[in-house]
Amino acid sequence: MKEIEVLELEENDLDRLALNARVLINAIDPYHRFSSPVLAACTRNGAFYVDCTTETLWIQDMIGKYQSGAIDSGAVIIPAMSLSSSPPGIIAWHFRGNQLQQTRYVPPASRFAAVTIQALTWIGTILLAFPLFRSLLGNIAIPQGIGPTIENSRTVESVEFKTVGFVEGEDAPRANGYVCLQGVNRAKAAENEGRDLSGGGGIFTPSSLGMSFVERLRKVGVVIEAENL
Repeated sequence: MKEIEVLELEENDLDRLALNARVLINAIDPYHRFSSPVLAACTRNGAFYVDCTTETLWIQDMIGKYQSGAIDSGAVIIPAMSLSSSPPGIIAWHFRGNQLQQTRYVPPASRFAAVTIQALTWIGTILLAFPLFRSLLGNIAIPQGIGPTIENSRTVESVEFKTVGFVEGEDAPRANGYVCLQGVNRAKAAENEGRDLSGGGGIFTPSSLGMSFVERLRKVGVVIEAENL
């Protein structure tokens, strides 16, 4: 079997890829531009598909187009297995059945800092729509190959997520959640990951992997805490 195979975004190539893959892991973005044919091929062929998109509008579009097809073919489609998506989903899984809504936020140092962060986010988003600005960013970007090694990153990087759960119609929070990744080999956590497919196919969130996924993350050092208030 080839280690690297070059394919086109054509139906025949993608169908062959989906049929021969145990799990298709898609890390090519922007997803709305390149990945719709890939997800469609997995849906047609009943494949297991995961990606690390954060493009929620694209996910919504894919659900509308392919949810029924995935159910019929038995395909298991799990978008948004990224750092910014999986932790909130895992916390939501802990509180399943409580009709909780999650609020995610970045705690600023002051009110001025909060306004500044919000303004810069909007300005940056608008500027990225212009090719000239993207070209300028490319000229000042850090060159490839001079960053920390993967091994070094695993010893120093740290990411924390805190979530607050509210019951719809109530003002007071009902649950708190906390996820911390520090020096974690996330690839190790994903090894041999699977789920009980007896429930059939469809488009799912990362939390659909259930407690086995949570326990695997904990074994490689991810701190996951959840409490009802």
